[in-house]
Amino acid sequence: MNTGKIRLFISAIGLLMIGLIVVAVLYPKDTSKTILISGMMCDNCVKHVKEALLAIDGVKNADVVIGQAVVTLTREVSDDSLKASIESSGKYKVTSISLGEEKSSTGDNKPKTDDAPMHQKDSMSSAHQPQADESKGR
Repeated sequence: MNTGKIRLFISAIGLLMIGLIVVAVLYPKDTSKTILISGMMCDNCVKHVKEALLAIDGVKNADVVIGQAVVTLTREVSDDSLKASIESSGKYKVTSISLGEEKSSTGDNKPKTDDAPMHQKDSMSSAHQPQADESKGR
């Protein structure tokens, strides 16, 4: 090989390295946000919230349990976008969004009964209540 080709090759490698550094600085490693959500009562709620979050451009993954979601982001996604996506159904309310993964202080992410969405409260009042045995009073 002649020295001209070697210099061109070294220059190309140098530019490639500079490009990789720029990409690493501009697009840092995936970040995560923890979202606390009230109104989630069942696995179906978990499914709906997960689907809503995964539909957002920039959300790589969503780990959702009752009362909380941890999203992994490939790019900046505003808190307003995350909140709007979750609350669009009208069943859930975002109570906080923070950077990184968090554990609840009590370790219990289950919301209080008052946080149940209206469709859940209505069904709980009839379907989940024990029925009185009418034959006992006779």
